[in-house]
Amino acid sequence: MKAVVLAEPFRVEVRNVATPTAEDLAPGEAIVKVALAGLCGSDLHVYRGSEPVPPGVVTMGHEFVGTVVAYRDINGKDTSSTIRIGSIVVAPFTTSCLRCVACHRGFTSRCEKSQLFGSVSLSGGQAEFVTVPNAEGTLLCVDTLHVESLHSALLCADILPTGFYAVLQALTHNNLYGVLRAVSLENSIWSPQRALNEVSPVPALEVPVLTIAVVGLGPVGTCALVSLLDVLLNPTAAPLRLSNNSLVETRRIRILMIDGVKERRDAAVGIVDCIRKTAGPAFFKNAEFLAMDIDEARAWSVAQSDNNRADAVVEAVGANEAVLLAYGLLRSFGVLSSVGVHTAPTFPLTGDDFYNKNVALSFGRCPVRGILPLVLETLGRRQDIFAKISSQESDGIGLIDRIVDVSEATEMYKLFNDLNVFCGVIWLLRAVPKCIRKARMENLASSNEDSVFNHFPHDSTMGSIPCQMKSSFKSCSGFIQWNAFFCDRFRAESGRYLKTTLSCGTYLEMNVNGLESICFPHRNYVSLPNSFPATFNKWTSLTSIHLSNSGLVGAIPGSIKHLHNLKELELSHYRFDGTEIPASIMELVHLEVLMLNGCGLVGALGVAFAQFLETLKRYSLLNGRSRIYMESRSATRSVNARI
Repeated sequence: MKAVVLAEPFRVEVRNVATPTAEDLAPGEAIVKVALAGLCGSDLHVYRGSEPVPPGVVTMGHEFVGTVVAYRDINGKDTSSTIRIGSIVVAPFTTSCLRCVACHRGFTSRCEKSQLFGSVSLSGGQAEFVTVPNAEGTLLCVDTLHVESLHSALLCADILPTGFYAVLQALTHNNLYGVLRAVSLENSIWSPQRALNEVSPVPALEVPVLTIAVVGLGPVGTCALVSLLDVLLNPTAAPLRLSNNSLVETRRIRILMIDGVKERRDAAVGIVDCIRKTAGPAFFKNAEFLAMDIDEARAWSVAQSDNNRADAVVEAVGANEAVLLAYGLLRSFGVLSSVGVHTAPTFPLTGDDFYNKNVALSFGRCPVRGILPLVLETLGRRQDIFAKISSQESDGIGLIDRIVDVSEATEMYKLFNDLNVFCGVIWLLRAVPKCIRKARMENLASSNEDSVFNHFPHDSTMGSIPCQMKSSFKSCSGFIQWNAFFCDRFRAESGRYLKTTLSCGTYLEMNVNGLESICFPHRNYVSLPNSFPATFNKWTSLTSIHLSNSGLVGAIPGSIKHLHNLKELELSHYRFDGTEIPASIMELVHLEVLMLNGCGLVGALGVAFAQFLETLKRYSLLNGRSRIYMESRSATRSVNARI
């Protein structure tokens, strides 16, 4: 397989290395076929030699998302409650077991068995395949994640959780508890003698302005800025559960956005404007946003009285100069939250400095796996920022600049390094070279002599790279699997199709002859109509339909009964009109497999439908909440009813 390997400081190479195999897996390990791998500022520490590693040993990259292709649990099985072959997963940049004391406390970055991807001890994600230790405690399935693009889910591997964590550590510190609620210290410290006073004795707009600074507007700092705004705008979102009103409605807010590069400051201003448009002007009527370079930030600090300086500073650089600037910006009893990777041999501040200012400190590696549930809320709400690719946007907004082929990794590292530390974008490497420019045929029977061709006129894009494709395949007794990514349009014309699997694309039309199976396994790549496509009813040759997690809503048309050859129907997480199973499904007389998990079905099964289920080999109707229908997982039809 191809992998990006550090050849020497300031030079990486794309090399052929050994491909991991299922036979080599240790208990608890999985193999992930990488779809996208990130290149961010932390990779430059290894690239520049700040973290010395032997040449030619380390496969680079600690951010990746892909598909599980092999797994072996601790008992030797190939599946678990959370890891299944075929699942789309994102990997935090460190592994975790979820069983040790640190993991139980949520401190997954300090797991007893933690390993860092892209280090000497563990190969990184900038490769076609990655072996993941402690897979069940590390990987997070994103099959059902409600995001517009898979590349936005990749942000969950590092930079978004790290930015969110920096904000979390600042805003939840006890030094800010009273500040956020405008109450004094005695009313912000828990006491067994009396309850905490949650109501400020001072009108909100008369209390001192709440000032928060972000130093460093690279990928992590920008994620911290978006996370901060999202938290402030959502009063019920962690970590601020204050009242029915958001802080930006009831308090004067000042946010300082500091970076030495003008383009990064401009991007931060653009992000604020983007969020302002969606939130409405009322949410920002009491907010002030100041974009500053380094000298301007220092001058601002000198001009302020101690009590008017920043209540909290997020330091997202990891350099001594950034720490000194952050310290200068803070008021007494302020909170310094640093998530930058500090590699300098000395530290610029002393214990006396912290004592004289009563500064509270939070440093260190983000426990990504432990806080991902909170992060996913912000990811879902702020797709207007995270789903964009900045090079494709007229306003340049987006955390991701471009997507390139892995063969361009050497040049991308050079370019990224030349943009100096913590550029305001991340590069994404597509780790399956040229995968979009060809379709892969699997299990094709060579004995078939028929020459019926399938033509796929195909316009597509791979990130910002345009591709044109027209492919032909012989008909055979096996099947054809289409493995393209990021397809914009797909149309199948004439021919005999035995099985078509689209992992992405926008459904337009299909004129089929003999199609037996249609499958859209990756919801994040699918843009289907909001309702069940009516043209499916004409595909009388279909034997299976797999449309789970495809974002479909509405009613299943009664004419589905015309699919008289259908044996498998998987529509999990389909949002039906109403809460009952459509009667038209019972008219599929040859149906053997029915999967309707998470469809919001409630109530009791009717006698007719119960009898229909007895004709099936396998069915599952779990609604995923408190009210669950029943499921059968074998031909013996063992039924478990749950309330």
